[in-house]
Formats: sequence, structure tokens, C-alpha cells
Amino acid sequence: MKNFYFYFFLALYATCFMLNAVFAFPANFTSGFDTLEDPKHSEPSIHTLVFTLTKAVPADGDMLITIPAVDATGQGNNGTADTASTAQANGFDLNNLTASNVTISSSGCANNWGVGAITEGTATTDHKIRIYRVTDSCAAGTTITIVIGDQSRKLLNPAPLSTPSKDGKADIYTLHVRSRNGSGEKLDQLDVRVAIVGPVTISATVDETFSFTLAGVPNSSRTCGVQTDINTTASSIPWGNISKPFSFKNAAQLMTVSTNARDGYVVTVAEDDQLKRKNFSCQGANPGPTSSCIPDTRCDDGVCTENSSSNWSNPRTNGFGYSLENTIGKDAAFSFNENSSSFTSRQFADTEAGEKSAVVLSGNAPTTGASAAVCYRISISDIQPAGYYTNHLLYTASPRF
Repeated sequence: MKNFYFYFFLALYATCFMLNAVFAFPANFTSGFDTLEDPKHSEPSIHTLVFTLTKAVPADGDMLITIPAVDATGQGNNGTADTASTAQANGFDLNNLTASNVTISSSGCANNWGVGAITEGTATTDHKIRIYRVTDSCAAGTTITIVIGDQSRKLLNPAPLSTPSKDGKADIYTLHVRSRNGSGEKLDQLDVRVAIVGPVTISATVDETFSFTLAGVPNSSRTCGVQTDINTTASSIPWGNISKPFSFKNAAQLMTVSTNARDGYVVTVAEDDQLKRKNFSCQGANPGPTSSCIPDTRCDDGVCTENSSSNWSNPRTNGFGYSLENTIGKDAAFSFNENSSSFTSRQFADTEAGEKSAVVLSGNAPTTGASAAVCYRISISDIQPAGYYTNHLLYTASPRF
């Protein structure tokens, strides 16, 4: 059996948001943060800025948001994620954002805000968004929420740096928010730092797991709707003396399969020949009982084969055959009671006669223990020659990838 391996590629992205208070001015916004809808490199993302005023914004005042732009004129608003050799030279692409894509709400003052000019950055300046008071002032202690972008238009996150950090350090970008009075003097301000960590490649090899077992079933066990007549083992079905013609004897084994194969598994079975006396060969698929063979059953209607089922409940229909019963799952190729039958049966595929192994159990997904009983049945006629009869069954179990 070949070894198969699975390779999993997982890309993990991490983003953190940090508030850095700058004390160059007498007041700073409090409780400030920026949340990105999608923090991955090069992805369009909505920014949600939330902060609290420590100073009132007067009726003629405004707020100015500065967003990092790539240090290249004409490249910061073309709908393509920008890159540079350092985070300081890189930035967000405006992606043709307009005032209609920016919303603002306030809790603590009337929501009388308007979105003014959106200015693209250049080689030496960053993007700017101006938000102004339409009427009256907004009091200190008001919580402001600014959403930059909507489902129709979003900022583009920076692409990975052209010379990424070898020590795994994040790319840090700082958005700057300030409030101003009517004369343009600063009232509050806030730096919001966004750290975008590049993809971390995680790989793992998962070994193939596969097991198949045949187990014996004790005498007097109920399987396939009948009671077994003998004890079986994992490697033998010892019928013993069969002295009563035109009478069924029943036996069973239990098949169990476990595998992590993506496409499941298949179990097939074939016999090397039909039951034959020692030093004898059963020629062809239909030897008679007088030829020192116990032939494979043809079932009551005389038409069952290794691939087709029919009822076998008349012990005067002599031969050797089997049925199946699901015990865990529903993977058996057929069932002993299908079509209201009392014992639906099939022949075993006879390799001596050129027949190919037949499927008895199969599944199309991983399983932790699908199982089914194989229910053997035999009946002889009153003219069956005396002797010791034997053959061999070969079960083959394979994972499917």
C-alpha cells in the first residue's frame, strides 16, 4: 500500500491597533481606536475610527483625518495596493473614495457633521479627509464614530513591503486625527497606529491512517436475521461435519474499517475456487455437486451472481453464498433484507473462473469504524460426494485518495 501525504497551507494574518498619546498639545482624544474590516495586505477594508472629545468642537470647527499615502505622486488613488521599501514610505490607496463613502455619527451632541474635501496624498504629503460642523458646537465628552468606506468603495490596505523585515516585525502605519477651531488651531489630537503582520506560513504533514480487520463471530449470534451455527475466527469458517442435506448452516464474520483517506475506502472479496474436495479443482463457474464441488449458490430464482442479489431462503437450492448486514454506518454493498427479502444473497467472485473481486464494503469519506457482518450460508444435496471441502477467500481493503 502506497503512502499518501496531505499538505495544509494556512495563512494567518494578525492585526493590532495601538493608541499612542502625543503630549505636544494641551488635550488629546480619549478611548481612541481604529478597527479594520479586513486587515490583510492589499485587501479593500472599511476603517472605523472611534474616539471621545476632551474639548468641544465649535460651530465653525472641524476635524482633520490624515491617512498614510505612498511617497509617489499620482499613485495613491489609482485602485492598486501600494508598496515601498519601508512602511514610512508606503501607505493606503484611496481607491477613488468620495465624501459619500464616509459617514460620521456622534453620541453626546447633535449629529450635525458634513464631509468636506478628500485630498489625495503626494510624494511628500498624506491623504486628508476634512469633517466639519454644519451648525452649533459639539460638546466635550462626546464619542465620535467615523466610518471611512462602505460596501461600494473602501480604502486599499498597503501591499507587502518590497523589502520585508527579516525579523518578522509588523508594518506600522499611523493615522492622525485632530479637531480644530474656526481659526484652524488644534484642540484635540490622536495618533492611531495600525500594525499589519504579513502572512505566516504553517505547514504540516498528516500521515495516512488505515486499518481493516476481520473478526470471528460466536455460535448462536443473531446476524442477517438468522442465528449462527458455528464459531468463526478472523481466519477461518470451520463448517465441520455437514450430515443433513437440504438444510442451511449459517456463520458470520465482522468487517471493520477506519481511515482518514479523503475519498474513503473500498473492500472487495473473491474466492480462489468454489468449495472443492482435496486435490480437486472446480472447473468453470457452474460445476455440479456430483463433480466433487459444492457450487456457489444461484439463489432461489437461479440468477444471483457475484454482482447481483436475490433471495435465498429455500434450503433445497443448494450451494455456498453470503449476505451482508450493516452494524455501524451504511457502507455494505447490499443488505440481507433488501426488497423485503428474508436472506438476500450473492455468490463469491470465483477467480478460477475468471471473475473479478466484488465490492462488499465501501465509503466515500473518512471513517472511524464503519463495519458490517458477512453472513455465510451453505446447503448441500443428498448426492453430494463425501469428503473434506475447502477454498480460500481473499479480502482486499484499500484507502481512496
